[in-house]
Order: sequence, then C-alpha cells, then structure tokens
Amino acid sequence: MYISVALRRGISIKTEDISKSLFYLKQLMLFDEKYINELTWIGDSHIDGSYPVPTSMVSQIKWLISPGVGHTSVFEEYFLKLGCKVAMIDEQRFFPHGLAHKYESQLTYIPKYLGIYDSDNEIQLNSIFPDKAEHGCLQIDIEGGEWHILGLQQNNFDRFDIILVELHGLHELLNPSLITQRLSALGTLFASHKVVWSQPNRITFWIRYKGIRFPDVIEVLFIKKSLF
Repeated sequence: MYISVALRRGISIKTEDISKSLFYLKQLMLFDEKYINELTWIGDSHIDGSYPVPTSMVSQIKWLISPGVGHTSVFEEYFLKLGCKVAMIDEQRFFPHGLAHKYESQLTYIPKYLGIYDSDNEIQLNSIFPDKAEHGCLQIDIEGGEWHILGLQQNNFDRFDIILVELHGLHELLNPSLITQRLSALGTLFASHKVVWSQPNRITFWIRYKGIRFPDVIEVLFIKKSLF
C-alpha cells in the first residue's frame, strides 16, 4: 500500500487526510435505498455506457453535457429525443455523425478537451451552455480524466441537478502524492451534491484498508442537495 511505502520513506501523511479519504470512500458506497426502485436505466445495457437517472427527474432535465464520446451514444440520444440540448465533447475520437445529422438543432459537438482555459484544444465546463443555470445533467466517463474536471475549483457544479460519474483509481485516495488533489475534487463535489446510488464497475478489483473494502472503479449518481 502507498501509505506503508510512504512511511518507510519518511514521507509525512496527515492523519486528517487519511480520515477524510476513508470518510469519502464510505460515502461513495452509501446510497439512498428509496431510489433503488425509482431509477430509469438509460443507455446500452450490454456494454459500458448505461446509467441510472431517478425516474421522477428525467422529464426535468433540459440539457446534458457529456465529455468523452464513445462507441455508442444511446444515453445522449435518449435526452435528445426528449427535446434536450446536448453537448458532446471529445477531441474527434468518435464523431457522432448520425446524431449530428438527426438532431442538428439540439446537438453541439465540441472537438476539444475539458480544461482550465478556453483555447484551440480546450474548453472550460462553465463555457458550455453558459446561459443554463439549472436543470442540467453532467455525465462523465473518461477513464480517469474525471479527477481533473472535478478538481477545477472554477467549475460551477451547482448548475447540474444530476451528476453521473465513473470514478477511476480510488486507491489513489491513499496515495501521498495525489491525496490532496483527490480530496479537493471530492470535497467540491460533495459540497453541492449527495450520493443516491452507486455500484462497482463490472471489471474492477477490490481493495481493503482499515476494515473498509472498496472497489477501485465505481459508478456514482449524485443529486443536487438543494433538491432534497
């Protein structure tokens, strides 16, 4: 484990940081049982790309931001069919030709990465649908890149009623060189949103530390606290 190695090398780790990491790990695996039977699964259930949304909230979502375009866009098309505005962001890996033609007035494709600045190859999260202040959904599944997005203090996550994110590398919450950044990212997210559902990724490995067993990759559904 990182902590054992760090201690042997004389690297200082704050007990407070370890406690925070364990707290967040527990929170990520807690969910509101009342939502278990109130979820609508959207996407292709046969591959990675299917996500749950509270049934009562589906019709309330008016716009969606989805960084990382994959082989399937079933999730995004579901909201396009409902008349939502959808922004898909990716450095032209899988341009959604079919969706772009069918939903030309609703779909915005941005061939950039989410980043700190607005530049030729980056765009800030706040710069996408800047006129939208509520009723949004943010869906993030970008193979580890989510920590960069969640860690940007400038991002206004309060715009999103729903945040769906696949968190990779939870073991890094015990990594002395990354623990501060990871805690900052989770602190920002938990400040405005609450976990109502989570499940381990199908192919993840598990870790045990101080009596807590947790997956390295977890899919989480956050709902804005002010909606409770």
